[in-house]
Formats: sequence, structure tokens, C-alpha cells
Amino acid sequence: MAKRKSNTKRFSQPITIENDPKKMKRIKTNLDKLIREKS
Repeated sequence: MAKRKSNTKRFSQPITIENDPKKMKRIKTNLDKLIREKS
């Protein structure tokens, strides 16, 4: 039960990409790359 509680606590705080601009930029560039490769 305690293990389950810690899991829900972790998931209730989703990884906030907005709080990490560097990570956000990297994800954006990755997405742009994917879109360019597809088209």
C-alpha cells in the first residue's frame, strides 16, 4: 500500500517540461526534425 501511495504521488506531479526551457527547446527541435523527415 505504501509503495502504491508513493507511485501515485510521483504521477500526480507530472514531469513539467514547461519548467525546463532547455529540455523544452530540445524536444521542440526533435519534433521539428521528425516533421521535416516525414514531409
